[in-house]
Amino acid sequence: MKKEFNINDCTLDQLSKGATNYLKLHWDNGGTSEFDKSINDISRATIIAMKREYGQCYMLNINRYPENKGQRYITKYTGQKIYNFEYTFIMPVYDSELKNMLIKHAKNSGFKEGKLMSNIKILVDRIYKNNGIALAWS
Repeated sequence: MKKEFNINDCTLDQLSKGATNYLKLHWDNGGTSEFDKSINDISRATIIAMKREYGQCYMLNINRYPENKGQRYITKYTGQKIYNFEYTFIMPVYDSELKNMLIKHAKNSGFKEGKLMSNIKILVDRIYKNNGIALAWS
């Protein structure tokens, strides 16, 4: 008897390839569709896989919006429900310096005054240095 496929059993590598294939397919066909929610499933499964493979997973956004008020800058994944677009990156480690950088970025004081894109690049580079992964949503 064939085992039923469960996306939450996929590895980070499998999910990365799945996300890449999804985005490439939709890019080649004019863009993603909000009616195809499979990329959301891939992103949620990626969070689960990171926790399973590394023992922990931390979620974050670089840009904060009014609806993020009260949300932590870096949130540990403990099995809670994840909403579409709630987080844009995940990492297997907590980084207090990154948290401080995110706070400065959110206050628009920046760590490089007047250099919004430079600040974002520095933040993303730090996330990737921590084995971070970008999440995609539709």
